Amino acid sequence: MSACPRYVIHAPHTPLWTGLEKEFLRRLPTKTTNSNSRGLDPRSTANLFIDAVCIGEKIINDEDCFILKLDANQALLEAQSGPKYEIIHHTVWGYFSQRSGLLVKFEDSRLLTVKTSKDDGDVFWETSMESVIEDYKYVDGVNIAHSGKTFVTVFRYGEQSANHKRELEESWKIEEERVPQLA
Repeated sequence: MSACPRYVIHAPHTPLWTGLEKEFLRRLPTKTTNSNSRGLDPRSTANLFIDAVCIGEKIINDEDCFILKLDANQALLEAQSGPKYEIIHHTVWGYFSQRSGLLVKFEDSRLLTVKTSKDDGDVFWETSMESVIEDYKYVDGVNIAHSGKTFVTVFRYGEQSANHKRELEESWKIEEERVPQLA
């Protein structure tokens, strides 16, 4: 039997992280190679930021980066809103290495309002996610990120809302494992 590579994401699991973990993975561009690998695909990332605006430069982990910012337009915000909630603002930032062009840091911020059943006023939710992305390795000719650290902040406020803030942090890593190929 020959062996084929399989890539597995290893990350600590906490009960508070369950729903946000899925949201995080949904938001990030992914690439599947041979149905067995998952990582950040630079081509998909480039497509995500195709209409972005360069807003400056910043050093991230000793890497000179340029910053691209993308604000969701009103039509997209309305399309993503539902009958009980409205997305007010959604912005993403990508910090790209000036040397390699690879994504080094990704930020995502969203503000929405949830309509309550009471006449107490709406409740606002602000979510912010920041991911530092590292350890790029070639997989089938594509340079894929294999580790990183993600910080998520969820803040709830509004009338009759117990103003509260939750912060979560998770490190993730994709490791190659050799798995026997079925004949």
